Amino acid sequence: MSNLVRRSPLAGEKIAVLGRYFVLYALAVILAGLAIALRPVVPLLSVLGGAFAVVLIAVTLTFLLSTPMVYEPAGFPQLSPMPGQFLAKDLLLLAAAI
Repeated sequence: MSNLVRRSPLAGEKIAVLGRYFVLYALAVILAGLAIALRPVVPLLSVLGGAFAVVLIAVTLTFLLSTPMVYEPAGFPQLSPMPGQFLAKDLLLLAAAI
C-alpha cells in the first residue's frame, strides 16, 4: 500500500476494503468518466458523473495535508517535485469536474 494512501485520513483505513474490490472501484471511475462524456446525450447522468468525480478528487487532495515531504522544508512553503506537484494536478482536475 502506498504511503500516500496509508496516511490519508479519508482513504487510509478504507484501503483494506478497497483492495478487495479494486476492479469494481476502477470500473466506477471509468463509468464516471463515461457519464461526464455523455453530456450532450444525457445531461443528468453527466451531472451525477461529475459529482462522483468531485468526491474522488477531493479525497485525493486530502493527501496534500497528510503526506510527509509534500512541501519543501526551506523558505516559503512550496510543493516538492514528488509527491507534491504530482498531487497538485488534482486541483486542475477538480476545477474541470466542477
